[in-house]
Amino acid sequence: MQALQVEPRDETIWLPLTRAAGRLGISVDTVRRRAKDGTYAARKVPTRYGPAWQVRLDPARLQEAFAGEHAMPAGERADVAALVQVVGSLQDRLVELAR
Repeated sequence: MQALQVEPRDETIWLPLTRAAGRLGISVDTVRRRAKDGTYAARKVPTRYGPAWQVRLDPARLQEAFAGEHAMPAGERADVAALVQVVGSLQDRLVELAR
């Protein structure tokens, strides 16, 4: 798995196509098209599995994606928080049972 890379001088984030798509709430194909048409800066980086493409996103663009139509209503956030607590307690219980 590729690590998140932040450029120190301008806090620009380089993400693999799949992670960028997930963060932006769009498909990988859309990210690929936008990189090709110049909407997103893109680069090819070497990985142990061969070259992989990354796109450059500024933190403001990521925040816009989260604050926009992809943001959860307050009631749903509370439901998610409750689910996280339940999953955590179930994981603790599983660890106890495994002992």
